[in-house]
Amino acid sequence: MDISKLYGEYADPFDLCECKLAIVHCAGHHDPALVESLWRDIINQELQQSHLASADARAQSLSSKVVSLGRLYAQSQRYFPVAFLVRHLEELTARLRLPIGWVATALQQVGLSPALLLNVYDRLFKAKDPCWQSAGRPLHVLNAVHSLLASPDLFANLLQAERSALRLNCSQAVASYLVELQSTLSQESELAHTVANFKRLQAKFQS
Repeated sequence: MDISKLYGEYADPFDLCECKLAIVHCAGHHDPALVESLWRDIINQELQQSHLASADARAQSLSSKVVSLGRLYAQSQRYFPVAFLVRHLEELTARLRLPIGWVATALQQVGLSPALLLNVYDRLFKAKDPCWQSAGRPLHVLNAVHSLLASPDLFANLLQAERSALRLNCSQAVASYLVELQSTLSQESELAHTVANFKRLQAKFQS
């Protein structure tokens, strides 16, 4: 059957999002907006199926889906848009009060490096998207970064030069986050807790 016919007469009418992504990938079709829309639909379907589950179970369900599909498509940003996925999944995590850290853990299981993820999260933090405030989680991105950098497996399977480069990047990033956190005029306990977490990270990377 012709691929366009398969998409238009089978996958699309029955809202088979994973099939649609597979067809787009097989056809080599490059349409970033379509791919992001398909991923959004895949994630929403997974959330609908787990709507009665606990926060931990919903995060695990999403993680399993991201990992299984990520291992199929992660070789190409065309079909595995990392920056989009991190932002979308982290916003859902903040709004639905899912466990902090599951997104980065899942993406590392897909095979993405800590260095790449740090870069993505750093850009996400610097974008200052108002969605974190509206979700009632203004420090969410930094708490997700902390979870990534505090992982005991952060330097696993890296060559010495890669470890040194990552350690330097982490140290510089943590220093910049601390400057911003300490300039925040707030007495909230979450802020103090986040500052303390990043100070411990700073000591870890400078040791």
